[in-house]
Amino acid sequence: MANGFRSYAEQSGHYFDRPHEGIPAGPLAVPAAWRGAAARHDERWRVRLSSDQVRDLDGALARAQAMGHGPGRLRAEDFPMPFLESELDAWKSELSVGRGFLVLSGVPVDRWGEEGAALFFWALGLHLGQPGAQNPAGDLLGHVELVGGRHGAGDP
Repeated sequence: MANGFRSYAEQSGHYFDRPHEGIPAGPLAVPAAWRGAAARHDERWRVRLSSDQVRDLDGALARAQAMGHGPGRLRAEDFPMPFLESELDAWKSELSVGRGFLVLSGVPVDRWGEEGAALFFWALGLHLGQPGAQNPAGDLLGHVELVGGRHGAGDP
């Protein structure tokens, strides 16, 4: 972890080296044991940024870009998000002891471009936890694209 992030081997070890109590005797009764039908009816996992939050993110992004640090060199304190502090705490909890996921919408990725969006998502990740390599090549940030059209009614 010389660069402040975990290597792929360290990340894999961290993921798999968690306490286990054995094979469950029945269905899990935890928020992370969700089914798609239930998630469709309870959309607390959907988070939409307000225009004020986006404006504040624009400023934080501009400050971070002016520093000239790309993802990998940027630290959480280089991208302060005090306007999202309570939300970040709730998101951390949802990811670690809740459903294990959330969908964030309203991020102006088209306006920021790929480089700005990557910088934002890297910084967001720094505020949510410790970064780790995503694959054996050591990539720290993956890019996901929707190809083939929308996959559900009401998607942002």
